[in-house]
Formats: sequence, C-alpha cells, structure tokens
Amino acid sequence: MSEKIIIDIDDIHEEHPDDDSGKDRIVIDVPPESESSPPPAKIEIEAIEESYEAKIRQSKTDFYYKGNQGLCNNFETQLRFPEGIDRSFGSHFQMQLNDEFLSSILVTNKYVVAASRSGCVYLADRFDGVFCDKIKFENETFEKTGVVHNNTIYLNSPGKIFSITEKEDFRHEEIYSVPEGHYIWSSLNRRGNQIVFTEHNPSERTGRIVALDIRDRSVNATSNISDFAGEQICVAGQSAYSAFRDKIVHLNLDTLAGSEYLLNIDCGDVPFIFCLNNRIYLTTKSNEVYYLDLPAPNYNFRNTGIRNTFMNSIAGFKDNIFIGTQEGWKYYKSSGLQVYSFDDEYENRIEAVCKNVIIISQKNKIVFCNLNRFQEAESFVISSTETTQNIEIISAVISHNAIFTLTSNGILSVFTNDKMNIHI
Repeated sequence: MSEKIIIDIDDIHEEHPDDDSGKDRIVIDVPPESESSPPPAKIEIEAIEESYEAKIRQSKTDFYYKGNQGLCNNFETQLRFPEGIDRSFGSHFQMQLNDEFLSSILVTNKYVVAASRSGCVYLADRFDGVFCDKIKFENETFEKTGVVHNNTIYLNSPGKIFSITEKEDFRHEEIYSVPEGHYIWSSLNRRGNQIVFTEHNPSERTGRIVALDIRDRSVNATSNISDFAGEQICVAGQSAYSAFRDKIVHLNLDTLAGSEYLLNIDCGDVPFIFCLNNRIYLTTKSNEVYYLDLPAPNYNFRNTGIRNTFMNSIAGFKDNIFIGTQEGWKYYKSSGLQVYSFDDEYENRIEAVCKNVIIISQKNKIVFCNLNRFQEAESFVISSTETTQNIEIISAVISHNAIFTLTSNGILSVFTNDKMNIHI
C-alpha cells in the first residue's frame, strides 16, 4: 500500500483556524517498496594497506655476511640520508647482551641475531628490541659469521654448522661436522641450496673449498691445496673463489669441479676478495687493489691503480670502490680515479654501504655519511651504563630502513632515519 506525505503551507488568519482555503498543500505519493527490488549497493571500503612492518614480517629473507654473495659490503636498500632539519637519524633501541662477540650480526624477517664467542646465540625482535631467546651450544664458539636463507639461520663454529628455525621455539640442529683435523676457516656464503665455506687442516697445512647441500646434506669439496687457508669465500655467478698468498682456488657450483691457479700477485695471508660488475677484486700484501674480468681466460690480475699504505676495510657498488684507512676513508672509481677523500684523526672502518649512505665506525662511534653530499654526516657514540670496559663496534649492517650495530662487549643498537626534529 502506498504511503502519502502531505505538506501544508499555513497562510490562514488566526480568527479562522478551521478554514483551509488559505493553505497551499503539496501531496507526495510514496510507492510501496517492492519485495523483489534489489538491496541498495554496498559502499566498498578500500582494504587498509598492509603496514611496512607487516610486509617485512611476512617476507622470506636472505641475509649474507658483508651484504651479498660477492662480499662487497653493499646492502640493497632504499635507505636515504635524512636531508634537511625536520628529520634525522635516531636511536630506535639499545640492549646489552653481556657477552663477547667476534662475528657480525645477522637479520631475518623478524629477528636480529648475534652469535657469541661463548657459544650463545641471542635473538631479539628487530622492530622493538624485545629479547626473544638465548640458545646455548655447549662446547662451541662462534667466531665467524653465518648466513640466512628463507628466514632459516645457519651458523658455524670451527667444527660444525647448525641451523635454527623459528618453528617449535627456535628448533636447532647440527647439519654438518668437519672431518678430523679440519676446521671451518671462513664465514659462510650461499648460492641456491648450497652453503659454501673454506676448511683448513693446520697439521697438514692444507685447505679446500666445501659446498654443503642443505636439502640432502651432501658434501662436495675441492681437492686439498697445499699451504692454503683462505679466510674469505666469494661467490660470483656459478663459481666460488677464495685466495691465499699467491693462489686462488675455484669451485664450480654447477659441476662441482674444483681447480687451483697460481697468481701473478702476492695477496698475503688475509686478502680482501669481492665480486663487482663481473670482476673479481683482490687486495695485495702491499695494499693495492687488483682486478680480473670474468669469465677469466687466465688468472693474470690487473692493477686498478688504487693503493694505500694501510687498508682495514673495502666496499663497493656499481662503479664505486671505498676503502677505510688509518686516517679516514677514500672513494674511487673502479678505474682508479680518486673521487673523494675524508681525512680524520681516527681510524675509519667501512662497515656497510648503500646507494645513498656509507656507514663508518670509529671504535665506539658510528657515523652515517651522505653519499649525495659528502660533507653531510651524523654520528652517535655508543656507550653503556652497565660496563666501563673499552667499547668497539665490530659490526654494522643495513636491513630495509634500519641500521643494526654490535660492539665486541655485546651492546646491540638499532638506528633509523625517521626521527622527527621539533624546533622551538
């Protein structure tokens, strides 16, 4: 049944209240609502966009010693130097782990991981610094740095490799043990499902490159090389390389064939080796930087022209190479052309680099330098009320928008570039 709405416009004198002649009337017929008529369309509310933190927590994270397989200390990130006066770097959180550390930090999608010399592995929430767990590996020590693959953590002591997953309260197990008389000599690297590292036998004075398949735990290795003990293992394409003195050892990770080459340079006992733009770079005993184009018809390295009396660290991305020295840091093109030099009264160690920021440590001071404006930098002194001993930064890494640092006595700090500055 239809409904009727009547609107009266009253224009009647008060003395004739019953007279309707002065009224204007508007009558509106409202048709009955049909039972078969469709319901009104719903207003679609856009789904709330997933937060930045949630995206990271749900991601499958890989993380490498020195930032990548090529060991060039370059971290893929959109981190920018906060230019202007409204924003700056700021300390996000800090915690004291009260242990001794020699190896670098690892980061997963949820945790920041530090492995100590006493055989303890500490896990803290990467976003708020809440302490999550401490795993004690009896009779083990962690002096080298592991690797993260799909959020599974792989760590190596001198004699074993362990895996840690967040399932079942950080389930951990041993996945590899060295042959008798051998020691794992390098930090871990990875290509695909293969974890790659070097081993050394001190009594026989031999070494080799080992590839461990994490699926079936099968092991392949190069033949023993006399007097060989490379401390760094670099992955370039399908190959793994390690150098020591006047030798470089190569393992093809597809064919698992190994080979040894005599070099035209002397690298010393602990050279830096890294891969950048289809080149292998090596430092020499006299602190020069040499390179080899890949694929290599021979292993005659060429001089870049980069040389310094002392070199404590090296990093690179694209066509840029950075070195840390006793009196600052220097920036070169790969051709050897020096672009910039920062002179300092303190030794500067390059911890990490990305497209926009280079991160320098000066004992207990961490410095963030703007690579778009070289003279612009911010620094923080890392200290603790819980200890009076000397504090020295041993690791600084970048993951997404955060910088994680660790000192030798266990001060774990996190910095971000989104601090808001209030001006009064």
